[in-house]
Amino acid sequence: MKKIAVILCFLGSLQILFAQQTEWNSSRILLEIQKLNTTGSALYIAAHPDDENTRLITYLANEKKVRTGYLSLTRGDGGQNLVGDEQGAYLGLIRTQELLAARRTDGGEQFFTRAVDFGYSKSATETFTKWPHDSILSDVVWVIRNFKPDVIIMRFPPDERAGHGQHTVSGIIAEEAFAAAADPTKFPEQLKYVSVWQTQRLFLNNSTWWDKDLPNKIANGEKNLAWLDVGGYNNLLGKSYGEIAAESRTNHKSQGFGSTPTRGEQKEYLELKNGTPFSNNDIFEGISTTWERYRQGGEIKIALDKIITEYNVLQPEKSVDALLKVYTQLENTPADQLVEFKKQQLQNIIVACLGLWLEPVAEKDMVVQWEKLKIFSNAIKRNEYPLTLESITVLDKEYKAGEILPVGINQIDSFEIMIDNRISSSPYWLEENYDGLFSVSDQKLRGKAENDPALAFIYNVRIGEQLFKIKRAVVFKETDAIKGELYKPLSIIPEVYIKLDQNNIFLKEDAPSEIIFNVHANRDISNMPITIRTDNNIEQNSEKVFITLNKGESQNYKFTVKPNGEITNLKFFKVRSDTLFIFDENDYSERHVTIDTYIEVGANYIIDYDHIPRQVVFEEASVKLIKTDIVIPQIKIAYVEGAGDKVDESLQQIGLNIITITPESITLAELKKYDAVVIGVRAYNTSKPLADNQNILIQYVNDGGLVIAQYNTNWDMYTENIGPYPFKIKRGRVTDENSPVDFLLPEHNVLNTPNKITKQDFDGWIQERGIYFAEDIAPEYATPLAFTDPNEKPQNGSLIIADYGKGAFIYTGIAFFRELPAGVPGAYRLFVNLLSYKNQSK
Repeated sequence: MKKIAVILCFLGSLQILFAQQTEWNSSRILLEIQKLNTTGSALYIAAHPDDENTRLITYLANEKKVRTGYLSLTRGDGGQNLVGDEQGAYLGLIRTQELLAARRTDGGEQFFTRAVDFGYSKSATETFTKWPHDSILSDVVWVIRNFKPDVIIMRFPPDERAGHGQHTVSGIIAEEAFAAAADPTKFPEQLKYVSVWQTQRLFLNNSTWWDKDLPNKIANGEKNLAWLDVGGYNNLLGKSYGEIAAESRTNHKSQGFGSTPTRGEQKEYLELKNGTPFSNNDIFEGISTTWERYRQGGEIKIALDKIITEYNVLQPEKSVDALLKVYTQLENTPADQLVEFKKQQLQNIIVACLGLWLEPVAEKDMVVQWEKLKIFSNAIKRNEYPLTLESITVLDKEYKAGEILPVGINQIDSFEIMIDNRISSSPYWLEENYDGLFSVSDQKLRGKAENDPALAFIYNVRIGEQLFKIKRAVVFKETDAIKGELYKPLSIIPEVYIKLDQNNIFLKEDAPSEIIFNVHANRDISNMPITIRTDNNIEQNSEKVFITLNKGESQNYKFTVKPNGEITNLKFFKVRSDTLFIFDENDYSERHVTIDTYIEVGANYIIDYDHIPRQVVFEEASVKLIKTDIVIPQIKIAYVEGAGDKVDESLQQIGLNIITITPESITLAELKKYDAVVIGVRAYNTSKPLADNQNILIQYVNDGGLVIAQYNTNWDMYTENIGPYPFKIKRGRVTDENSPVDFLLPEHNVLNTPNKITKQDFDGWIQERGIYFAEDIAPEYATPLAFTDPNEKPQNGSLIIADYGKGAFIYTGIAFFRELPAGVPGAYRLFVNLLSYKNQSK
């Protein structure tokens, strides 16, 4: 894929360097000054979004006031989605932003490795087949060498107690990285940018889940164990750490982790696994967490102690002179990552004390490369302390200002900025193709939670004798009549992009298929050629299609392709330009333009939810060409919305007549319009109306209908009685997508009608075979299939079928919600057979 340059900065200052406006009240400013006076740090390591202990992070960041980070090995790409139908990398984008929101709530910082989450794993051995060991270790070492934690806390033990192979790996890697980060022979290429670092202690965030005897061990004074009461109350925040932690965890909305606040004592146990011994229940004992760790730091500590003691809660600006002197002291302190972080932290405090508001606002939320954008700069201070806005820097160009800002008056300046092609809004880790690891070739990008803003203003502000460079992201704002003022990040979009209505196209033997694509122009284009590149054994009817469109116009075009001889099931084509596109030479020079990186902005590529900033992704325009024989029944199907999936869309692409309905619309008369009813994934976890209408679904089956219920988790179901005969949904799953399949009932209709299912239909599956299988199955159910993970017994609960009255009921934990959007032919053939089953003999 196309590589686009991204403006770089070091990990240590990433999350505050481009902070949007700092709007702290007076008590919060005091808390931040107290944090400024603490130099300790802690890094928490686990595998996924939601693995982090938000109570402990909140406590460390706001009670101990140490710099606290969470390193998640993955972005949660392999999980399920309760807020929409995004899966894979798009779900990872949502969860990245949910984690960042959680850290803004609890006071931590967020980091990642390049590991791609591939769902539940039963062992570390399996996980390391997907994640190259040294690559993951390198990424964790890189974050440690940047962050330089005094203590590391791992969430999970490095063994089977962790309960998930990726959890286990996070413990294994944390233990190895503790030593490797201090070893100059390990990953020496990193030492161009960072130095080795020896963390003082490595702890396991132990739990009574794993060790029921922990309270007794603490009571008996066992060495290497500490317990912390993380349930305390913070007067400056007006909340307990349990309350803040619940708010933080509730940000994980795509996982349904809304949390109830806790108040009062909450114990967390830490077990020393490596490093120097400690006593007195103090995990930082013997580690200097004050400025006295620096040779000249004693003076800084004395100055900050005095500022804290004399802080005027009604007039925070009275602390600015003293804070400026501390800034000068920091500038005279030998620079390292911590000092640079503290300088940025102090800058934010000074800005907050002054009530200084600096904000560049774009006239629109999306701008095309090589287009001019009007931006309005707002600058206002809200107390009497004198300061001067000397200049504003945008894209390395400085614009003089020289204004002494008056009190309470918004100074508005307008700019017209040419947006060049150095700037990208697309997430940096999705710029290139990836498999087990996201492909991030630039070392300095690794670990970063997200891109720098697409465009930023640098406000050069003189406060006293000190010149500060205050960076602010360019944003777009609009007002909603109900929600009020809404912010959107500025998105840089390409000059032309393509929308493909289908992810998969099923080719028929010796029959042509049309590839219809929509071209949208973001500027005038004339006679621009587009061609497609296909794999071997595919013919196309034309070498080029020539596009002429005015700015803002869209138009459909098509190519025709057909099989030529034997082809595999997983073939791709890409739509791209292979010639020069010449702009008006008065404005632009001649240059190559390729469009293979870009697709239509919309649907699955703009991710827009109220609880996270909008995410825009541009990727290759590609579709999967699949040659397979599927007999399509002429039936009418109702698809009941669940937690979010693309099963209905995928089945529509092969010509099935599917109507999506809501659980609230279920009536017996409505259901009888359909030959079959399919229940979306996790519908019984998310929809009480569906559970309330369960008796109608069973009556529909009794009267001759077919109901297919897809997987639900075995907790928080509104009803567990979803079939006509009893069974239990439990945690059985088969995670090896290549695991063997056994045909327990080879003559069963679902394996034979209308498509003959063979072992080859289970080739090319992704991520897993299935999850949340049925157990304790009543004898009325047939179980035609069994899957077997390595070193385990076969499981037969992935697909259960029962005749009932004149109709039939099917429950399946098979991962159709992954396999169908991925274009797995055998999954389509099997699902069509399920839809075709109604009261037929077993």
